[in-house]
Amino acid sequence: MPFAIYVVMFAALALQGDLTGFMVCNLLVQLAVFVVGACLPAHRTGFMSYVDVAWPWGLALIGVQVLAFGGLDSPVAVATAAIYLLMGMRMGAWALRFMVFKRLPGELPRYQYQRRRWERDGFRNEKVSLQVEIMVQCGANIAVLAVPAALATVRTAGLDVVSVAAIALWAVFWVFESVADLQKARFADRTRRDGVRRTCDIGLWRYSRHPNYFGQWMLGTVSSCCRCPC
Repeated sequence: MPFAIYVVMFAALALQGDLTGFMVCNLLVQLAVFVVGACLPAHRTGFMSYVDVAWPWGLALIGVQVLAFGGLDSPVAVATAAIYLLMGMRMGAWALRFMVFKRLPGELPRYQYQRRRWERDGFRNEKVSLQVEIMVQCGANIAVLAVPAALATVRTAGLDVVSVAAIALWAVFWVFESVADLQKARFADRTRRDGVRRTCDIGLWRYSRHPNYFGQWMLGTVSSCCRCPC
């Protein structure tokens, strides 16, 4: 169960004296963000898609906490906070625009598919399943995704050559992912106006089925180099 892993990771970090404050603060922040941003809207509407609003803004708030606990005088804390803020706010702004300001018309396809998995696995209570799935992502923000941030708050060494190179490479893939998402959004708007359904095959999408996901995976890979406390 993911929750067991999250509890072990959280406890392992929270029991470290110099990380306790950050981990406890992040626990409270993430619970507040997910309850208000995802749990309550999901209970009211039946849409799990609202988790896509909560988790990126949860990432952004991890960045804010890194600055608060690590300090503006720490290059590692500033670099790590910038990574969390840029990733979280970019995705969070899109989610707010699409799901809140434009009013979510229905469940996103990937969460429609999730319901089929619940049926296959024999889950009977959809309301409970919704809340459990949302809290799984909340747990990720509390534990797994918070590990690099927590370590960055106590790293005293400056940025080395590897860290600087990782930050530069991270920026490249951040732009890569952002361009892919923008191309997909423009393509979807155009096909919607034309009244047709087509697979996106322009720009970066001509060469990869999911260039945005590839860019996001690479963000996580290279960013770990500049957050490593070693």
